[in-house]
Amino acid sequence: MLAALAWCAVACTTPPQPAAVQPSAPAAAAAPSPVPVTTPPAAPAREPEGPPIDIRSTQTQALNYLQSGDADEAEKLLRQIQQADPNHVLARHLLRQIDEDPVVLLGRESFVYRVQPGESLSSIAGRFLKDPFLFYALARYNDIKVPSRVAGGQMIRVPGRQPPSSAATATSSAPSPPPSSSPSPSLQAAPAAASAAAPPPAVSPPVDSRARHIGEYVRAARTCAAKQDLCCAISSWNKVLDIDPNHASARLEKQRATDLLERLRKRGGKVEC
Repeated sequence: MLAALAWCAVACTTPPQPAAVQPSAPAAAAAPSPVPVTTPPAAPAREPEGPPIDIRSTQTQALNYLQSGDADEAEKLLRQIQQADPNHVLARHLLRQIDEDPVVLLGRESFVYRVQPGESLSSIAGRFLKDPFLFYALARYNDIKVPSRVAGGQMIRVPGRQPPSSAATATSSAPSPPPSSSPSPSLQAAPAAASAAAPPPAVSPPVDSRARHIGEYVRAARTCAAKQDLCCAISSWNKVLDIDPNHASARLEKQRATDLLERLRKRGGKVEC
């Protein structure tokens, strides 16, 4: 009994030992948080630059503006043509005439020329400068504000050397020497029969419909050439040649227009008939 009490006294006074703590398993590594994906903003829709232009009609309008002396409006249209076709030869050619000094473009050497009735600066440029599209540079060369208003009898300066064929035209305004008061030896030696009155000139027949049509087509062809519409000019010259295949002016002017059209096409110009 006493032994039991002694054991109890020892056992009951000994504090209980804490239970061993088992090490816990390491926590699973935390999954990386997803990186937010940023969607780039969509590019703004490109506004259309406008409806495509009709290059041929725009070119004709620009030429008409230049003929009337309105270079600002012509330049706007020519810039539109360049936007639609950066390699358009005629647009670049005409813009140079607007922007550059005409003396630098055509040269300082020149000769005086009297404009003939029915001629235009385009036809004069085509004749002497071999390029009718140089009409605006020729107008600026002569300080002519409105190229289409050049008139027959007007004196202008044409760049380059004076061709021999134009000497008579250029100097036609010089007064002719007064007639000699004494008859020439040839007239003194002429027989009396030579002094007989000359027969009256033959009366020209009335103009028939054939000649009238030729005149209409010739005027139409020259009007087209003045507007630099080569296709229209060639078509009108063809109508003249259909009526009169031996019409010298029609053959010559048609060949010039055809050659110029081919040169423009070889330079990359889009000229369609």
